[in-house]
Amino acid sequence: MVGEIGGNDYNYGFFQGKPMEETRSYIPHVVGAITATAREVIRAGAVNLPGNFPVGCFPIYLTSFPVKDPKAYDEKGCLKHLNEFAMDHNNQLQEAIASLRKEFPNGVIVYGDYYNTFYVVEDLTRV
Repeated sequence: MVGEIGGNDYNYGFFQGKPMEETRSYIPHVVGAITATAREVIRAGAVNLPGNFPVGCFPIYLTSFPVKDPKAYDEKGCLKHLNEFAMDHNNQLQEAIASLRKEFPNGVIVYGDYYNTFYVVEDLTRV
């Protein structure tokens, strides 16, 4: 399983106060590193590739980067711009996975959708 690669790269940018666009510019590099790593692991067998969590919902981000404008938060109280960042990462990762599936048509590549799973689990805890 290849997972959670890149989180610290993004955390560095966010917690060093780097502009969102600069931190977003890391995504192709991080996805490239995940892809290269996955390529090596695929050659040794099957692989699972999880995406990124909706980090805009995590307490560390909510308390470290509060925004006064209520419109900056979604209906669950999560920071929209940080979740959009996570979705951008996940979209680019899924494109890379599609490419890997073409490169290794006999391989088994599974994408772990942490982002949407997090929302389902969160919704179930509110019932």
